[in-house]
Amino acid sequence: MTDPTETFERRLPFERVSNFRDLGGYETREGRRVRWRTVFRTSTLSQTTRADVQRLLGLDLALVLDLRTNEELERHGISSLHEHGVEHRHVPYGRVTMRDPSGPGLDYLQGVEQAVAAIGAVFAAIAEADERKAVAFNCEGGKDRTGVTAALLLRLLGVPDETIVEDYALTREYLTMWRDLSDEQIAERGKAWGTELTREMLDATPDTMQSLLRGIDERYDSTEALLALGGVDEPLIARLRERLLES
Repeated sequence: MTDPTETFERRLPFERVSNFRDLGGYETREGRRVRWRTVFRTSTLSQTTRADVQRLLGLDLALVLDLRTNEELERHGISSLHEHGVEHRHVPYGRVTMRDPSGPGLDYLQGVEQAVAAIGAVFAAIAEADERKAVAFNCEGGKDRTGVTAALLLRLLGVPDETIVEDYALTREYLTMWRDLSDEQIAERGKAWGTELTREMLDATPDTMQSLLRGIDERYDSTEALLALGGVDEPLIARLRERLLES
């Protein structure tokens, strides 16, 4: 358990891991706070250096939930954390659709609907993990699949939408390499990934997350109703709150 008087940084720097950050410290509408050093969101850990692995072990990390596709996993592999007793659990969201069919940007709601069973499995794993240890979840860049997972988790914990949107948009500060790419280079990268890629799809604008949260409420009335389709019931939500919220 973390010391509530201790000061923590949200973003943790690594040599070869970008967009790794703590979901702790966020205040809920009821005035409680998400526990620090308990659940992390990150980009892929497959390129970790020896120093990165040692720092991750120092965070008492016991479980990594990998949201990447089978193809991504085969192409890039995993980190050596499993050699040190950290469980790597593959929970692929599959080739979920994150693209806005009406424009060049992103529309997450359809992707969440497609991946709701996997999201439920991720939340169950977090709830059931050793309470003395930390958990991390990741996709490739830590922006889309990881971003919506973090948003839905924070919403279940009672964190206000404004804070959820701000957490999502932090990726704009941490994933910046794409800004130096030309449109042609972005298109070529999309071909390599087997998708049609646009500059807007690489960004993490607040309105993208706002649109998801608004869409969930309009179509399902609540996040709980949507996630119930993936097996996230009231007892599971209660376990998540017990594990992840300070008393």
